[in-house]
Amino acid sequence: MRVRFKVTNVFIKNEEYYHSLIRYIVNSGGSRSSKTYSILQLFATILMQKKNYKISCYRNLRVDCIDTVGQDFKNIIESSGLSDKFIHNKKDAKWTCKDTGSAIYFAGTEKIHKALGQQNDIIFLNEISEFSQEVFNQLDQRTRDKVFIDYNPSKDFWIEFYR
Repeated sequence: MRVRFKVTNVFIKNEEYYHSLIRYIVNSGGSRSSKTYSILQLFATILMQKKNYKISCYRNLRVDCIDTVGQDFKNIIESSGLSDKFIHNKKDAKWTCKDTGSAIYFAGTEKIHKALGQQNDIIFLNEISEFSQEVFNQLDQRTRDKVFIDYNPSKDFWIEFYR
């Protein structure tokens, strides 16, 4: 199923990189640059195309991930008329595509032991400047396919190695 979204060039670039051999897809830009929203639009399409696929989105704090990234995903699903295609489990901060069984989770890294037990096909690290390199390394090891990253370029930090 091909979904029609109003997309930006950021979405188009992320989609190209997703279909390439590149593992680390890094988005840097200012607030409201569409980086997070575009990544989440791509994830909605992936969830509807791949069977039993698992995507986990992380921020430093779970509540922040649910309130920002999770809310953006909800807005994408609702504004695109896809609400009937997904089941939303609020307790687990999880959206599951009814047709494919693929799911997206919204979590924090404040209880890193919970995140480290997870295997993922894709991870998305939102505002990665809030993460230590060790947390990144641990999550990266448990990811089979792609690692999406976004941040506001307000300071230099360890992620420049992956660009």
